[in-house]
Amino acid sequence: MNAPEKEAQFASAVAQHRDALYRVCCAYVRDEADRQDIFQEVLIRLWNSLEGFRGESNLATWLYRVAVNTCLSWLRREKRRNRILERVREEPPTDPPAAGPETGASPDEAVARLYACVARLAPVDRLLVSLYLEEMPSAEIGAVLGISDGNVRVKLHRLKNQLRQMLEEEDYEPR
Repeated sequence: MNAPEKEAQFASAVAQHRDALYRVCCAYVRDEADRQDIFQEVLIRLWNSLEGFRGESNLATWLYRVAVNTCLSWLRREKRRNRILERVREEPPTDPPAAGPETGASPDEAVARLYACVARLAPVDRLLVSLYLEEMPSAEIGAVLGISDGNVRVKLHRLKNQLRQMLEEEDYEPR
């Protein structure tokens, strides 16, 4: 592939999947500055490995897989760096304001509550929910995560129940 072809293919792929790739980064990293850094790293890895794409899978699946692998590598590096520096950098998630049980809760508040609950999930579970919300087929989600299609469906069912329970617990107010 010559340089102009590579640039065109890269630009097209990134333009089409930019938001979804960024959301993958969001599933793994809470700090906005780190998200930007890791997103840039994803783009660099996509550029460097674009010629290695053999077309054996859907381009979107391959893009997500590169993004997931980049995020996981970044997390491992951060873990080592933190161990070396002997400091733990766990910041509590900043949850968006939760909509109360009032009937006047707007759809935006309900979505904010849902995303606050999703943020409390484990990183892989957040990614699974994120890809599901992208309306990616379960077989492709499985390819991205390296698990079977059936396992994806089982995990999604359990995660939906877990999120439903989290939302119900937030609405519970003792009288």
